[in-house]
Amino acid sequence: MGKAIHLKMVSPGGEAEEFDCVYVNLPTDAGSIGVLRGHAPIICALVPGRLRIRLTDDSELRYSIESGIARVASDEMTLLLSGAKKEE
Repeated sequence: MGKAIHLKMVSPGGEAEEFDCVYVNLPTDAGSIGVLRGHAPIICALVPGRLRIRLTDDSELRYSIESGIARVASDEMTLLLSGAKKEE
């Protein structure tokens, strides 16, 4: 897992999904933010929009999210989301 970011998404009901990924694109009120391994630590607010996750096998997941908060530190990311729906 040397090149991966560990991502944990948590919803209000306490459900969590976890992924090892190489890239995450987050919707913020200032535009989208791309996060790669080694990203500087941040905490930011998320706005409704599309969350994109590129997994270590190079496949991509997309979610329509509601508002939330993202925390990135030491190649670990936690997203606290008010709602998320996986796009097919």
